[in-house]
Amino acid sequence: MSDYAKRYVDALLGEVAKETPFEAAKVLGEITATTARQPHVALYVDLGDGRCLGTTAGLSARPMPLPVSEGFQYFELCATTRRDSPGVLWVLSNIGNYMLSVLSPFFYGDAETVRAMAAGETREPKPFLPYQTLLFGGDGERMLFVPRFHFFVPMGPPVEVVEPLPITPKQWQEIGPMSLEERGDWATALGSRSVEQWAPLLRG
Repeated sequence: MSDYAKRYVDALLGEVAKETPFEAAKVLGEITATTARQPHVALYVDLGDGRCLGTTAGLSARPMPLPVSEGFQYFELCATTRRDSPGVLWVLSNIGNYMLSVLSPFFYGDAETVRAMAAGETREPKPFLPYQTLLFGGDGERMLFVPRFHFFVPMGPPVEVVEPLPITPKQWQEIGPMSLEERGDWATALGSRSVEQWAPLLRG
């Protein structure tokens, strides 16, 4: 784990402890995004009492904010689950890579974006907003961007930690017509039950 990633994880755990105290945190394992031009890892931390926290670490390690005037500029992704799962870390890492490619196509473009820009096409970055959804995969599953923590990484930027909460097609019928603010109220009302949103992926 890089020095930045360690500082971020330590700061994140400090914020988590303010909301839901725990006796100790144990890193269960991590995966490295070896193909990412913006190096980061995704790791799981066991907080005890059947609580696990997955997070990316390094997506926010940027020398300047992402070129959007609204939405997330320095961000990491997280998931609170009942147990660890490499599948959850894979989801967090891949969504993070995708968000960076959309938000910063010049500095972090995928091959298609790079080819398009070389051909003279303009690719403007599009911000990701709190309680916006992202269609993920081919089965109609959506992820709802729920802000969880906001803090300064020591010797680093102000980071917003966002949970891309899985939303079922049935739930989308309910919250799809809502405003972003109303979706925020919906997510708040879930409370600790939000861990159940990840249950299908844990079983996979």
